Amino acid sequence: MKKIYFIMLLLLIFTRAQAQNWINVGTPKLSAGTTSSPYKYFGDMEIDATGNVFVGYWDYGGKLNFVKSTGTGWSVLPSPGTCAVSFDDIEVRGTDYYISYMGARGSNYYAFVKKYDGSSTWVFVGDSILIGGIGQGGSFDFLLDNNGVPTLIGLPKAVFSDKTVKQFISGAWVTTDTIPNSASAIFKEGSATFDANNKLCVIMGGTKSLTVPPYLVYYTLGLKIDGSTDTVIGDTLYVSHANGKFKIDNAGNSYLLLNNALKPALLSYKLNGSKWDMISDTVGAVESMLSADVSNDGKVIFNTQSSSNFHKSIYMYNGGTRTRLDSINFNGVVMGGISDLIVYNGYVYVLFDEGDFTVMKHGLSASTYAPDLSFADQPLNIYPNPAKNEINIELGSGNILEICIFDINGKQIFEKEIMENKISLDVSPLNQGIYFIQIKTVNGISNKKMIIQ
Repeated sequence: MKKIYFIMLLLLIFTRAQAQNWINVGTPKLSAGTTSSPYKYFGDMEIDATGNVFVGYWDYGGKLNFVKSTGTGWSVLPSPGTCAVSFDDIEVRGTDYYISYMGARGSNYYAFVKKYDGSSTWVFVGDSILIGGIGQGGSFDFLLDNNGVPTLIGLPKAVFSDKTVKQFISGAWVTTDTIPNSASAIFKEGSATFDANNKLCVIMGGTKSLTVPPYLVYYTLGLKIDGSTDTVIGDTLYVSHANGKFKIDNAGNSYLLLNNALKPALLSYKLNGSKWDMISDTVGAVESMLSADVSNDGKVIFNTQSSSNFHKSIYMYNGGTRTRLDSINFNGVVMGGISDLIVYNGYVYVLFDEGDFTVMKHGLSASTYAPDLSFADQPLNIYPNPAKNEINIELGSGNILEICIFDINGKQIFEKEIMENKISLDVSPLNQGIYFIQIKTVNGISNKKMIIQ
C-alpha cells in the first residue's frame, strides 16, 4: 500500500512540475464546467488588441458556440446558430465579432459568415456561397483586412476550378481576384494575412510538369495579392505543403510555415531578399505541425504530432536554437489535441480539447528545457566526384529532405524528396559537364558542384 501511495505521489509531483509554467486563461472548461457533452469540435481562437480571448467552436449536438474571456472567466455569448459544420473560423476586431464556417445544406456545401450585433443576435453577412457537392471537398480562410473588411480566400470560382478572393463590399460578396493555377490549392485558417500596406499575402502550392524524371514536382510559393494583381514573393520552394501558414512579424519579415505533405516534417522559411531561407524543422522525421505562429520579434512557435507523441509538444525556434516548452498537463492528465495556437504579448496561448475546450498560456521567456537542437553545419559527403554512373550523398547525422540538380545554366533537371541520411543516384543519363546539386537537410540548404565525366 505504501509503495502504491509513493508511486502516485511521484506521478503527482511530476505532473505539477511539468505544468509549472502553464497558466489557465479564465476558468477551466469553456462551457463553464456545466457539461462535457456533447463533444466539442472545430475550435478556433482569437485574441483582440486588449488581450481578451475568444473561442468559437461547434458541438456534436449541431450548435455553434462563441465564448469570451477577459482573464477571470468565460462569458458565453448567444449561439450563432445550428448547422452541420465541417470547420469554423472566427475573427474579432474591437466590438465586431465574426464567425465563418463551411456547412451542409441539402446535398451541397456552402460558406457562411455571421456577425454578432453586440446584443443578442448573430446576422448573416451577405448570402451563403456555394462551394460544391458533398464529397467534393473544399476549405477556405476567413479574415479581416486592415480596414475591417471581411475577406474569404480559397472559394472556387466553379467546382474544382481556380480559387478566388472575395470581400464584402457594399453589402455583397465581390470577387476581387481569381488566383491563377490554384485549382488544386488548399487554403485553411492562417493561409493568408494582410501586410502593413493592406496587401493580401498568401501561401499556395501546386504541381509542375517536367520533361525529365521525376516528371512531376510539387511546389510552394508566397503570393502578394493587390486587387486583381498577383505577384510571387521570393523564390519557389519545391516541396508539397500542407497546413501552410503565412506570417509577418512586427519588423515586416515574412514567414512560410508548413508541413511537407509527402514526408511528415515541419519546414519553416523566412524571406531573405528574394529567397526563402529555411530556418527550422521538426525534431524528428515523423512529426507534423498542427499549428504555428510567429511572435512580434520573430520567434517561431509550433506544436507537433506523431504516432508516438500524443502530448503534442510545443517548441520555440529563436536565433539558431530550438527550445521545447513545458509539456501541458491538466488536472493530472496530459492534455488532448491542440486546436489552435497564438502568440500574443510575450505568451503562447493554446486551445486544446479533452471533451471540452480549455485555453492555457506560457511565457516565451520561461522554459524549463534546454535547447533541443543546434543548427550547426553537419558533415556532408558526395562521392565519387567526378562521377560517371552513380553518385552517393551522405549526411553525417539527421536526414536529407530533398535533392535538386541544376545544369550549368541554372535549369532544374532533377528533384527528389527523401527522408534518409544517405542516397545513391543514377547519373548515367546526364551528359558530361558541370552540374550543381542542391541538398536540403533539416539544418538548411547546401549547394555543391558536381562533375559528370
